[in-house]
Amino acid sequence: MSGKWHIVALAICVSICTRMLSTYALMIAFIIWLIWLFQTERIKQLHGAFATIALFVSYMYIPSLTEAPSTLYFDEREHVTGKIVQELNQKERVVESVFREERSQKNILLTLFLDEPFQEAPIDLPYGATCTIAGEVTTVETARNPGQFDFNNYLQSQGISYQLIIKNSSDVTCSGHSFLHYIHQIRDKIITFIKDNMDPFLGSWSRALIFGDTSGMDPAVIEVFQGWGLSHILAISGLHVGLIVGLIYAVLVKTGWVTKETSSYILLGFIPVYIILAGAQPSVLRAGFMVFLFLLLNIWVKKVSSIDGLSIIFILLISWDPYIVYHIGFQFSFLTTIALLLSRKWLLQTSSPFWNVAQISLIAQISILPLQLQAFHVFQPLSILLNIFVVSYFSIVIIPFLFVYIFLFPFIPSIVQVFDGLFMAVHTRVIDLIFYMDHIGFPRMVVGSPPLILTIIYYVFLFMMMICLERKLFNRSFFAAVLLVCTLFVMQVLPFVSKEGRVTMLDIGQGDAIIIELPYRKGVFMIDAGATFSFVDQKISEREFTHIIKPYLYSRGIQKIDALIISHEHLDHNGSAPFMIEDFGVDHYVVSHYYEMNDEESQLILEHDVEVHRLQAFDEITLKDQHFIVVSPVEDYQDTNENSLALMTELGGMNWLFTGDIYRRQELFIKQKFSNHPIDIWKVAHHGSDTSSSEEVIQHYSPKVYLIPVGMNNSHGHPSDEVIDVFSETDGTIFRTDQDGAIEYKFTDDRGTFSPFLHTIP
Repeated sequence: MSGKWHIVALAICVSICTRMLSTYALMIAFIIWLIWLFQTERIKQLHGAFATIALFVSYMYIPSLTEAPSTLYFDEREHVTGKIVQELNQKERVVESVFREERSQKNILLTLFLDEPFQEAPIDLPYGATCTIAGEVTTVETARNPGQFDFNNYLQSQGISYQLIIKNSSDVTCSGHSFLHYIHQIRDKIITFIKDNMDPFLGSWSRALIFGDTSGMDPAVIEVFQGWGLSHILAISGLHVGLIVGLIYAVLVKTGWVTKETSSYILLGFIPVYIILAGAQPSVLRAGFMVFLFLLLNIWVKKVSSIDGLSIIFILLISWDPYIVYHIGFQFSFLTTIALLLSRKWLLQTSSPFWNVAQISLIAQISILPLQLQAFHVFQPLSILLNIFVVSYFSIVIIPFLFVYIFLFPFIPSIVQVFDGLFMAVHTRVIDLIFYMDHIGFPRMVVGSPPLILTIIYYVFLFMMMICLERKLFNRSFFAAVLLVCTLFVMQVLPFVSKEGRVTMLDIGQGDAIIIELPYRKGVFMIDAGATFSFVDQKISEREFTHIIKPYLYSRGIQKIDALIISHEHLDHNGSAPFMIEDFGVDHYVVSHYYEMNDEESQLILEHDVEVHRLQAFDEITLKDQHFIVVSPVEDYQDTNENSLALMTELGGMNWLFTGDIYRRQELFIKQKFSNHPIDIWKVAHHGSDTSSSEEVIQHYSPKVYLIPVGMNNSHGHPSDEVIDVFSETDGTIFRTDQDGAIEYKFTDDRGTFSPFLHTIP
């Protein structure tokens, strides 16, 4: 199989894509390609047979994440017994570990919530310990909105299907541990030593870049690095592993302490230990095993190509853990490495170190761009240039500096002040520069999730460009690069050429958030932007905005809101409005004539030059050619809910009523004054409370669809059974966010369909 291992690896990749995309077209195309290779004598019969076997075996071996696990097996038991297979991972207010139940061999996420941020964990769960735990084993709830992070899917991608929340440390009884526990203890002690003895700023970077512990990193730094495509710097990868192996090898050989062969054996023993010390993330595993394999082959005096070596590592990692294929770090790492290997001849055509770094940065960025858009939906075009500087700075200055510092610090504490001063003087300025570039607002692309066909076309053009560069066909390479940029442009403008419109009522719990997208992206409106109150810091919580609203807008490629329409000044309707104004370009702020604006709103609106519209009943407003009729309030009712701004409009052949939290008095007014306006879609007022949804009014309009934004198991008992009975008598379809998650209405011209998110996701 020498020189052909990449075909086996490609067969496994095809199986993975088949699993993820639920289509056999790729497998059929791959088999046809294998037959063509054999007929043209490019591969032998053995190679084809090996690849075909790998194709079907890996398809059966790679797990699917779409099958919901059953909890029936655990429901009848008060205690579960098994082994700890992951050391404690402590976050701000939660401690987590992974537990393998002995009878089912299923992995369970153990979760313990802390009373105070970063307090000492009240339980000890050593790696390999046998534990008996009291508690209820349940499945984790899936995402309830498009674009929202799916914790259930994430856990399944780690091979974890269940969760057990530990309520008390006395519910856990453990005994014993494995040898790996000692290595994990060493890692924990080193990290604790760094926390206790180093400057917090220097220590946080040391822990992140050497030991893979980003818990001490400033969240703002992580967010900015992510936005500029610099996340790979914070995740230990081949760069870090290569540097530390190179440093140790140089010290051992150059000092003459041991021979080159002995140095190789020492590194063979060191690499597995460092993989564990660095957190054993997919990028570390790939890089570590790659170096480990090449060292072995070097000792055995056997030749192996880089592509073969990478392919073998790929096969071994998947054989060891099939769930690793779902790790985005694993996907990024291998895509980047493959792209660099395919372009190695082009990289060798220059002797300039700076130009080499620029080439590597460019290749790394463009090779993972579609996956980056799929995961984060945002791309900063200037990040390629920034990467050239940042990658050079970290690889030449920071990472070697930190390795030397960590090694010398325990033995020569007196160097602390000198090293701290140097680090603070240089590194803080570099981080400030990155923040400054982010602050001055370089244009970014919010693309959303690119369609599969455009992703495939992108990689075809990328492959063409790299092949032409390698063969020094620069004109053809430039043409392929132009096509590559055109593909990105198509991804960006796709919504502006689509005749499909969309109305989405997001599930933000007990609150309202409705986004209207007109066909051809002529306009984007948001009706209400609710939030909750944080009892931790006594402020409006950003959770709904950060975890639901913003991810949805980014997933749709939206970075500008033409009009933010707020029905009234209750937190569950306007709480996220300040975040919307700060993070998105909002042109118009539409409120009722009786809306009482607070100082923060007024200041934000003034700073961001937002035009305010105050409306009342019988007013009409046209925004981006979309006509709205205001049907309430007609007077100041001296009640915030009753003063809600209620609007009528037509979308997708349907007449909509957006009600805010109006009461029955306002509904009767609408029936009296706007009886000639039909209502097909009724956004139910006040989350289905019996203060609204008058039977007389509902019977008069007899809507086809009722949309109820309501939180699961809410303390108010919404929606009222009485109200549901009223709706049922009209034969209208009822959608409610507590049961259906987000509800989407996709329309073209005068026809559309409703899709409850929880019932339509695969």
